[in-house]
Amino acid sequence: EQGLLLSEILAPVWREELEETWLAWRWLSSPAAQLEEALSQVSAFLSGWRARGEMLTQKLDFIAAEAAKDGCEGDARRMVEFLFGGRGQDARLRGNSRDYYAANNSNLLWVIASGVGNPISLCAIFMLTGRRLGLEIQGCNFP
Repeated sequence: EQGLLLSEILAPVWREELEETWLAWRWLSSPAAQLEEALSQVSAFLSGWRARGEMLTQKLDFIAAEAAKDGCEGDARRMVEFLFGGRGQDARLRGNSRDYYAANNSNLLWVIASGVGNPISLCAIFMLTGRRLGLEIQGCNFP
């Protein structure tokens, strides 16, 4: 209850902060850096007082380190199996079929914590963690 009250009080400040910092991602040097910065800002906004933008980078670094321990460096197939299951492994991440349109599906911090998200958020996590492991993963406009 106190968290909800705090969120209501701070919501205008978060909106203003997002408006002031939003375009910063456009000036970064690479598409991957731009994607991560934009999604960090969205996650920080949606998480409210519980998170800061840099937390997403830390979480992605941790996932990549765990994947590297599992032998995923340079191997896209192993990375897919590490994140989404396969060959008898449990999935760390999966589609949110119960609440597909929930706003939190766009909050990568929430997706990582809960283990569920929509296809776009799951692909973004795959791309951003794969990049840390030397994998060149790009999205495609389909369908």
